[in-house]
Amino acid sequence: MLNLSITDFRMRYTPLVIEAVDAAIARLQRGIALRMKRSRILKPHGTYPNLLLFNVYDRHQNATLDWKYFSYCFGLRRLRPWGRQTDISEEDMSVWRDTPHAAYIHLWIADRALVVDAAQFRSYLSRELPPACPRDFTYDYTARNGAQQLCAQFPLREKPNEFVTHLADLYERLIAAVHPVLLPVIEACREPLTNEERRELLAGRKLPPRERGGPRPVNEYGRFCPRSWRHEILDKFGWQCQGQGCDTQLTLKTAQMDHIIPWSKDPLRRKENFQPLCSTCNARKGNRVNL
Repeated sequence: MLNLSITDFRMRYTPLVIEAVDAAIARLQRGIALRMKRSRILKPHGTYPNLLLFNVYDRHQNATLDWKYFSYCFGLRRLRPWGRQTDISEEDMSVWRDTPHAAYIHLWIADRALVVDAAQFRSYLSRELPPACPRDFTYDYTARNGAQQLCAQFPLREKPNEFVTHLADLYERLIAAVHPVLLPVIEACREPLTNEERRELLAGRKLPPRERGGPRPVNEYGRFCPRSWRHEILDKFGWQCQGQGCDTQLTLKTAQMDHIIPWSKDPLRRKENFQPLCSTCNARKGNRVNL
């Protein structure tokens, strides 16, 4: 598995995760099972390129209770990011050889998800979740992320049957134990808010401060071109599409930043690996090195 690309890894484990989640939901009490909704595929994390995620949440959640910050989340973590070979310290090398991949499942509730009656629900959840925590899970409140979680970590099992059985058991026990606690919050947040109402509510309350050491630097790994790089890259190429035989003039709005070496083959974010293309040339190039 060490040589699998991120695409191969997703194709291999997405059906297994879906099978496990569907099996877990089928064993839940009918009233709760009918409320469950799940992702369709393992998705890369927006910030961490070595992390794939799969979410299960209540189908009655809407923008008032964003499922991205309030869900049962399964994660696959890889010590070394996919694609480009990167150096690993001697200290971590033995860990990499023994357990290159790790998995976890957790209930993740970020404070920013609680828009309506936030203080009341935060207090309610911090009081009711710890006693409801099932076996093999631990409760934690992370001030750095402003989030409560019930989490269980486990080594990634390569045998499909073992993986599906173990994950289904964890999902079933977690949802069965915790979802009755979450229902009052979900039901109270079913009334949809307009974007204006949501902004007013968020502006009127103070989120717990995050523990950050100054401005966040540009992530070394990532798919998208930072906005701060776009003007310089366009200047470098004369604000013109770099597709073969194409002389379309571009603007900051129309330029699409393409990876010269595709991101799936080299996820390291380097300024010199970006080139501007028009939408037509970018769609034609796809996942190839040459247009």
